[in-house]
Amino acid sequence: MIYYVKQIPWEYPNFSVEKYFDQLLALQAELNEQKQLVNNQHRFIILAKNTT
Repeated sequence: MIYYVKQIPWEYPNFSVEKYFDQLLALQAELNEQKQLVNNQHRFIILAKNTT
C-alpha cells in the first residue's frame, strides 16, 4: 500500500508513513483479519500513439 501511494503523489499529497501511521496500522489489522482490502475506486488508463 505504501509503495502504491508513493507512486502517485498527486492522489495523496503530503503523504508520509509517520503522518498516517495509525491509519496504516488499522489497514494492516483489517488485512490480517479479513485477508483482503476492499477498494471501490474506479481507475482508467489512456493509451495514446503518435502516428506522425
